[in-house]
Order: sequence, then structure tokens, then C-alpha cells
Amino acid sequence: MPVINDILLEIDFEEIGKSLPFLKSERSNCYGKELAQNLVLQIEDNHILEPLASYENLRIIDLVDDKIYLEGGEVITGSLPASLFKSARELVFLVFTLGKELDELEAYYSRNKEIIKSVLLGEMGNYWLHTLSLKVFKIVKEVIETKGLFISNPLAPGFSGFPCEEQGKIFRLANGKNIGMRLTTGFMLYPRNSLSMVTGVSDISFNRADKSICYYCQNSENCQYSHEFSL
Repeated sequence: MPVINDILLEIDFEEIGKSLPFLKSERSNCYGKELAQNLVLQIEDNHILEPLASYENLRIIDLVDDKIYLEGGEVITGSLPASLFKSARELVFLVFTLGKELDELEAYYSRNKEIIKSVLLGEMGNYWLHTLSLKVFKIVKEVIETKGLFISNPLAPGFSGFPCEEQGKIFRLANGKNIGMRLTTGFMLYPRNSLSMVTGVSDISFNRADKSICYYCQNSENCQYSHEFSL
């Protein structure tokens, strides 16, 4: 199971500041921006971010109704993946994380009633996790394309037609434990700044008209990010 441990996340305050909802709101002021800038310096100086990813490819044996049967006996369930990956020959399972130190720093400020710092760190985590998802997908895409194959848009558990319970399978198949992650009994990933995805691989190009990952997300209208994975 390949582990990607050389991911470079740029810590650019100007770019981060453009994306943080708190700093774009009317409540924001010079004090808030100064706090955010100091937090960015703290994260950079102390190497708080620990981006890691792990992934695995598994061959598809059969697809029946809403079930994708994989080599080794695993079954992925859901109408959404069954529909989107119907032309795939294999699936790629990915997990990635920013590491636990960012979570711990946010929790520290929350415990000490420094709420603005805690909120800013939460927003920064969302920004870097979004950036990480794009970088990891690009790396895996390049690996797939060197084999003369094609990759689909990715999906994440929790979308309509892709039950949250399937996150446990992705976590296990991609070996999340290998990069310090764990799964709670409620199928949530830890560290909190972590994600899982699954994508299809095919001998032929996937339909370019396929919807992006955002189309299937119930929170897309309230999200400041656009998950365009540049197929």
C-alpha cells in the first residue's frame, strides 16, 4: 500500500486569508487578521502540519445492482459509486490527513477560551485539507496515467447514495492505520482534519460530463471550496 509522505503544502497567509470565512466576514478586523497571521507563523515555525496519504488499488470482479464486488471479497455498497464507476476496471481507495498536531492546537485554544484562535484554526484546517485532497488526487492520477489508464472523479462517503458506513471499508482498504489515522465507532476519521475518497480506474476515458464531487454533496451551497479535480 503506497504511502505518500513528501507532500508539500504551501503556507501562504495571503492565499489563506482570501479563503477563510471569518476573515471575509464583517466581524473581521485588523486584530483578527493579526491573530491569523501569528497562527500561520506558529504553524510554520513548529512544523504543525504533517500531511500524509495512503492508497490502494483493487480490481473489480463484478457489479450487481448497488454492489461492487472486489478482489479479496470486499464489497462496496451504494447506488452512487455503482453508477459512477460502472465502466471501471478497478477502484482506488485513498485516505489522507494533516496530522494530529493541528487538532491538538485547536483544542488547546478552545480549552483556554481563546475562541477566535480556535475558530481560525478550524477554518485553516478546512483550507489545507481541501488543498491536500487536490494534491493527493493529482499524485494518484499521474500514477494511473503512466499506465495508460484513466481515472474518474472521486467520491467521499456521506453523499446521497454512498452511506457513511462505507468509510470504514475505505479506511481499512487504504490502511489508514499506517499513517496514524483511526476510525471512531460513528465512522468518523481521526485526526479530525482527515478525509477518505474512492475513485475509479478504466481502460477508457470516463464521461467528461460526469458531475464533480461537489454536485453530490448536500453542503455544496454553503461551501467556499470547489473540488475540481482537473480530469
